Amino acid sequence: MSRRQYLALVRRDLLGETRRLQSLLSMVIFAVVAMVVLHYGWHAGAGSAWAADGSGAVPAAMLWVVFVFAALLGLGRTFAHEREDDCLDALLLLPVDRFVLFLAKATTNLLLLVVLQAIVVPVFALFFLDVTAWRLLAFVPVALLADVGMAAVGTLLATLVLHARSRDLVLPVALLPLLVPLLIAATSATEAVVDQGAGLGSIAGRLGFLAAYDAVMLLVAWGTYDILVSE
Repeated sequence: MSRRQYLALVRRDLLGETRRLQSLLSMVIFAVVAMVVLHYGWHAGAGSAWAADGSGAVPAAMLWVVFVFAALLGLGRTFAHEREDDCLDALLLLPVDRFVLFLAKATTNLLLLVVLQAIVVPVFALFFLDVTAWRLLAFVPVALLADVGMAAVGTLLATLVLHARSRDLVLPVALLPLLVPLLIAATSATEAVVDQGAGLGSIAGRLGFLAAYDAVMLLVAWGTYDILVSE
């Protein structure tokens, strides 16, 4: 029964998003515009200085900074459809386990992040990288593990600030510090894979850290979501 409820909630959220495209469209536009601006700034002189130093971590850091700020636009609208349609109370009255509701919301956010990266990473590679498609494929596990963590933490905090008056301001302030460990590991792994051509075995420690981060955040959500969503 929980599986059917989970799939029904995910389908409902995805249908709502595909009809309005508010979250995905704003995320993609922001990310692409940011990439274009960074591209011209990079080739205006700063990029050549970094390239001379062999600092491949700079493009990787730019990529993840763009991802995070684009993700904030989507994570902030986790419960936007319920608020706009005035059906949040009805959703909470459904006979559904609260953790199933969390998983459904987190899955929707995860899918939005995956679609965002599928669009932005080729743009990033076109502007900043000179690598083979194989290296970009090696980036996929890093992106997926980081996306799971961002979706889990973002959904959890979006629920926490759901009834706050300044939730659009509170969410980034609460979310960004929690994402720092994830971003450090993801940026380091991305730089190793894309710039140095490292295999997955070489970044196993960083992938393990990302997986552990995801597991901890999912465990926290399992233990606290019933309380958060009922407040």
